[in-house]
Amino acid sequence: MNHIQVVVEDGIGVLELSRPAVGNAIDLASARELSSAARSLVADPEVRVVLVEAAGDHFCVGGDVRAMAEEPPSWCSEVATTVHEAVLALHEADRVVVAAVQGAAAGAGFSLVLLADLVVATPATRFIPAWSRIGLTPDGGASWLLPRAVGSQRTAAMLIGGKVLEGTEALDWGLVTELVDNDPRPRARALAASVAQGGWRAAGATRRMARTAWDIGLPGRLVEEASAVGTARAGNGPLLEAWLPSRRHVATAGEATKPGTSLRAPFAGTVTVHVSVGDEVTAGSTLATVEAMKLDAPLTAPRDGTIDAVRVADGERAEGGEVVVVLR
Repeated sequence: MNHIQVVVEDGIGVLELSRPAVGNAIDLASARELSSAARSLVADPEVRVVLVEAAGDHFCVGGDVRAMAEEPPSWCSEVATTVHEAVLALHEADRVVVAAVQGAAAGAGFSLVLLADLVVATPATRFIPAWSRIGLTPDGGASWLLPRAVGSQRTAAMLIGGKVLEGTEALDWGLVTELVDNDPRPRARALAASVAQGGWRAAGATRRMARTAWDIGLPGRLVEEASAVGTARAGNGPLLEAWLPSRRHVATAGEATKPGTSLRAPFAGTVTVHVSVGDEVTAGSTLATVEAMKLDAPLTAPRDGTIDAVRVADGERAEGGEVVVVLR
């Protein structure tokens, strides 16, 4: 039925909710597709990071209420059980999960957001614990995930009191990591790409340990951390070696290079892209390539202009070639 779209590209496993006509509401068919998609992505060795996004104006309005009213109570349990297969797959994955959330994230859609490590939303995005409004209890793991994210009292305010959060308050509560003014999907995809191109195995191990922090005592976790850091060192040697002083590019004040010039990372300095008003620059233009980190620095907020020069100022460090866009 194609209620869920799955694409794997450049190490990013995209799971897209694709029932926009009904706000990506979850019925039994879409729950089954969601379960299959999530389990296949986290099992795919080509997937370095999982990106959850949705077509249309809303991320997910939760369960399909019309179908709930028409089907027997056992139908709700079957849908929840099937969705929970996806929840477990994403929660236990050794991959970072990124989510782009627009419009409404309600009910089970809200639960999906809680499974993400990096969440990009807008100030107008609404996080709605819809269960109590229709006399239901939470599903999708919300009663377990939400207290760990915001604490018991705030959980009660949402799950019992029905408190709805909009973007800014969700950011304050720690449910969102970043807000953008418009469509959150491009920014979420850029974050996913940065994870996929860096030390993604170490990042995945870190997210797994963080998500199970309440399930293990400190002595056991210290043993696990000691083992994990050795594994990460064995797998990410080039990234570590790139930070050695002998490999570091130290810029002089006012040093300039042409757009597209390769910069060896890490380097001391910030990168500023000077753009002349009146010429054309397209979104995603590569301004500088950081060779050792295998990262690109795209122009994320394009305006009319020509890339005049990339200037590296002496002083502050730019992690992995961060780009500061300056319009003039």
